[in-house]
Amino acid sequence: FLDQVQNEETGATWSEVASYSLALDSGEATSAAYLIASGQKGIPVAFIVGPDQHIEWIGHPMELDVPVDQLMAGPWDRQQYLARMEEEKRIQEAMSRAMDGLRAAFEKGDWDEAIRRADQLQADYPDFYDPAIKFSILLQAKRYQAALSMAEAMARDQWEWADRLNEIAWTLAALEPIPEFDYAAVLRIAERANELKEEKDPSILDTIARIYFVQGDLDSAVAWQQKAL
Repeated sequence: FLDQVQNEETGATWSEVASYSLALDSGEATSAAYLIASGQKGIPVAFIVGPDQHIEWIGHPMELDVPVDQLMAGPWDRQQYLARMEEEKRIQEAMSRAMDGLRAAFEKGDWDEAIRRADQLQADYPDFYDPAIKFSILLQAKRYQAALSMAEAMARDQWEWADRLNEIAWTLAALEPIPEFDYAAVLRIAERANELKEEKDPSILDTIARIYFVQGDLDSAVAWQQKAL
C-alpha cells in the first residue's frame, strides 16, 4: 500500500506523503489486546497510552485533540474518565435495547410507533440520541414536511460543519421530485455548506446541481454540475 502513488500530479507515494508512523498488526495481536479487550465495536478507534503505559483514553481519532491537551496540561484523572466511559457504555447498551423495538416498528411500517419510540429515545438519552434516526423514519413514512422542518433544525445545529450540512441537503435532494416541497430551504442548507468550503468541494456543487434539477431548472443544474466537474 505504501508503495502506491498517492498524488498523481507529483508521483509521490503514500510512504513519501504520510507524516506519521504506521505499524502492521502481526497476527492481530494488537487488535486482540486493545480493540477486542476494550469492547470496541468498530474502527476507526484511537487509544492514548500514558507515560506509565496505562490506557488513558479511548475514542474516535477525530476527537483526540481535547484529551491529548488535557493529558499534557495535567492533572488527568484516569479513574474518573474510566467511570464516565463505563457509564456511557451502560447508556449505549440500554439505547441498543430500545432501538430493537424501534427497528421492529420500522420494519413493519408502523410509522407512528417508530416515531413515538424515536421521541422516547431522545427524551431518555438526550446526550446520545442522533436526530437523524427520526429524520430517516419521517422520510420513509413520506412525511416530507415534517422531515424538512427537522432537517432545518438539524442544519441550524450543524451550521459550521459543511460535510454534515451537505449530507442533510443531499438526503432531501436525492429523493424523487416532490411538487409541494420547499426546495428553497434545502438550497439554503447546501449553499451554506458551499460557502464554508469556498466553492471548492465538488460533492457540494453536485448537491446544488441536484436541487436545481429536481426543481426543473435544468440550465442552472447543468451549470452547477459543470462547476463540480
